[in-house]
Amino acid sequence: MPAKRSRDLTTTCGLLIEAASYLQRGMHDDVERATGLSGAWLEVLVRLHRTPGGAMRINEIAAQVTLPASSFSRL
Repeated sequence: MPAKRSRDLTTTCGLLIEAASYLQRGMHDDVERATGLSGAWLEVLVRLHRTPGGAMRINEIAAQVTLPASSFSRL
């Protein structure tokens, strides 16, 4: 892959990561202001809602969310 294309892809990936992080923080902040529900809880509840039966093992949830596994004891 040519060096310029590699730099362009790296830049694009970096911008996408920054945009996703910005949107997630903004959404979490808005939800917390409106409901008092933390972004961490929102993410967990969305995962549970999307799962057939609405139940998952804690290690399955931990693998799908952005929280460190050690944070689950505080939820």
